[in-house]
This record gives sequence, C-alpha cells and structure tokens, in this order.
Amino acid sequence: MKIDSGMELAAQEQKVHPGNLIPSLVENEADFFVMFFSEDPSLYQVRMVQFDRRLRQLESEGDAKSPWYLFSLGAGYFQRALICIKFQENWTAAWEFRKAYFLLRTNAERFPGFAPDHYLLGGMETVIGTLPGAYKWASEIMGMSGTIGGGMKELRNFIQDSSTAGKIFRLEGNLYYAYLDFFIENKHQEVFRFIREHHFDLKENELSVFLVANLSINRQQGEYGLGVMKGFRMDNSYFPIPFLEDEFGTLELDRLQLDSADFYLTRFIRSFRGKFYLRDALLKLSRSEYLNGDLVLANQFRALIRVRGNAETDADKAALRESRARWPNILLLKARLLCDGGYFQRATDLLKNVQVTDFSLQGDKLEYAYRMARLYDLEGKSSLAIPFYSATVRMGSDRPEYFAARSALELGEIYERAGKSTLALSFYRQVLEMNEQEYKNSLDQRARAGINRVIGK
Repeated sequence: MKIDSGMELAAQEQKVHPGNLIPSLVENEADFFVMFFSEDPSLYQVRMVQFDRRLRQLESEGDAKSPWYLFSLGAGYFQRALICIKFQENWTAAWEFRKAYFLLRTNAERFPGFAPDHYLLGGMETVIGTLPGAYKWASEIMGMSGTIGGGMKELRNFIQDSSTAGKIFRLEGNLYYAYLDFFIENKHQEVFRFIREHHFDLKENELSVFLVANLSINRQQGEYGLGVMKGFRMDNSYFPIPFLEDEFGTLELDRLQLDSADFYLTRFIRSFRGKFYLRDALLKLSRSEYLNGDLVLANQFRALIRVRGNAETDADKAALRESRARWPNILLLKARLLCDGGYFQRATDLLKNVQVTDFSLQGDKLEYAYRMARLYDLEGKSSLAIPFYSATVRMGSDRPEYFAARSALELGEIYERAGKSTLALSFYRQVLEMNEQEYKNSLDQRARAGINRVIGK
C-alpha cells in the first residue's frame, strides 16, 4: 500500500523495458486500491480512465500465448467489477464479474499449472456458491457456477502452491482465504490460527492490519484488534485507508472509551469521500454522544444518518433504521458494546442483577434475552445460551429486530458443531423465513452457507 513508491518503480521499469507490460498490471493494481478504499468520485473519474486505458493496452499488446495474458485481463475485469459496486454501478459490475470469471476459467484450462488464476477463481466460486435461490438463475443464465466447498478448496490449493508465480500472489491469496473462511465458512478460531501460522505482517503491511482489525471486531477480540492497530507503523508513505480510522473508533467505542472513539470516528467521517459504511460510522458517533449524555449532539448525528451515505450494506440499513427509532436502553447498549468488544465480564457485571421483568418494553425484553444468550455462548457456555436463544426466537420471530434471526443462526451453528444436522438445518431455514429487516442479507448469507455445509455442498 505504499502506492507512490510502487508507481515510481513501475515507471522506472517501463523506461528501461518499454515492451514489458507487467508495470501496467501493477499500476492498475494501485489504481484499484485507491478507488476501492477511498470511494472518492473525483479520483474515480481520473483513475478509471487510466485503468481502462491500461486494460486495453494489455489486451492489444499482450502475448496471447502467455499464461499472464488472460490472467491480467481477468484480474483487471475482476477489480473493475469491485470498483463498480463501490460506485453503485451494479449492473455493470455483474457483467465485468462475468468477463473476469470466463477469462480466468479459460486460462486455467489452457494452463492448468499456472497458480495465480486460482486465488481469484476460488474467491469468485465461493461467492457464487452463497447466492440465494432467487438469484441462482441469474448466475446460471450468465454461465457461472460455483460452490462454497469447491471455491474454498481451490483457495486452499493455491496457498499451498510453491511455484514462483503462485508465491507472487501469496499475500492476496492469504487475505482472500482468511476473509472467506471467516465470514463464509464460519471458522473463526481456525482463521486466527491461520493468521499466526502464516505470519501475517502486522507491523508494516497495511492491508493485513486492515483485515485483521476487521476480523477482530467481528470476533469479539477488541484487545487483540487494538494491539494490532497500535502496533502498525503507519507513516506518510502508505496510502491512507479511511476505514482504519473507523476500525480504531469502533474498537475504542466497544470498550466504552468514548472520547477516543469520538476522535477516530470523527476523523473517518471528515476524511471519507465515499458512501459505504458512512451511516454506520455516524450511528456509532451518535451512540457515543448519547452515552456521554449529550443528547443534542447525538440527535444531530442521527439526523445526518438520514441524509448522508447510502443503505447498500446491512450495517448502513441498520443505522438508518435505528436513527428513526427510540433511543435504546442505556444499560443494554453498554452491554451490547462491551459484548461486541469481547469484554464479557464487564458486560455480565452490568446485567447480573437484572431480569427480563425489569424491562417494560417488548423490544428491550427481547434484547435482554438475546444479550444473555450471546454472553453465555461467547464464554463457551452453550448449554446455558440455548434456552435464551430459544426464548428470543419464540418472542421475536415476527418482529423486525435482528435478535430472533441471529439467535436462530447461532442455534444452527451450535447444533452443527454438535453434529445434530436436522436441528441445525431447521434453525438455518428459520433464519431465511424470518422478516428481520436490520441485517437480512448478511444473516441470510450465513444461514445459506450453514445449510450448504450441513448438506455437504
């Protein structure tokens, strides 16, 4: 992510060997990262023109007999698809994704020993495998197929490949594998072990730090995530990923360090030019001010949620929904944040003298049951968590909050680990049937992944 230094090296190589097209591939990689992470429309207007020019150059001047030819084009269209998603050009993104898929699949057939095709194909096939039934027809019409198991196997084979070409893309392959194994395969502990065993550079590699901090947030590993963030030697030579500020602010908020959380979240909002996860960051700021007792400022941030960003991600949809709802119970909000950060004892201490009958509102009763279930579950006490999860499903299956759907998902995972496939499938299918409105897409995706795992797809 030292973009400027990398571009200088590519420019020097082009001067010495003007016929070498690898610098064009490298420069497109740089432009991809800048556009993807900044989401800055002004940078998009300039850099996408450069990106497309280089892509045409690779196509017209490249050696079609080389395994690098179709790979370079496939990688370019894959990156282009991801950028189009960021700028809400979803139809274009679908077709660019399709181009990439077939270019890489053709190259893999022509050059079966060429490893780089497979880290991208493995990731693409895994994602295709998570598509809901309502969208399967689209992938089939477009000629694309893939399963979670098949895609992850392809990725595993890639990261074990010892060829020179494979080693060049080992970092990208490791990052893809860790992300998909965590969020799709749901192998949280295994992923953190994989990160340790493969010696992810958490001192000088910004992408690795970004990913591991994100995984820490999503695995209630707040202290570990903070250690990673504080240990990263950031300086002006790196391209500034705005989301690092958001991650730092989230980690501080989860341990109720409100002033520090405000500092980093405010820096993110002021520097970020995009729309994804902006509403989620504003929600975090509103919660921080609410807990600080500044209801005026908290309401101002809530109002901004309704006019800034977009609602493409589940987190942003949830933020928009919460901005229109009543303010949450302070005790339950603190317990939620502490639980999210992995501070289970602190959360338990808050709730140990509270019972469900102490709450007058049905939504608070539901959240209390869910929060107790999560605390027991995350402490490894699944037998105590199951009754609370089950009660949450019973009380909330017809309500819009995410608590019942998430409880059904967690019950599915508990029974899957216990080898009780029938029960696991039953709860995974309940997730898909619920009308939960806050995290519908992500919870349904995890439930479908669970179903695929259980039935062996």
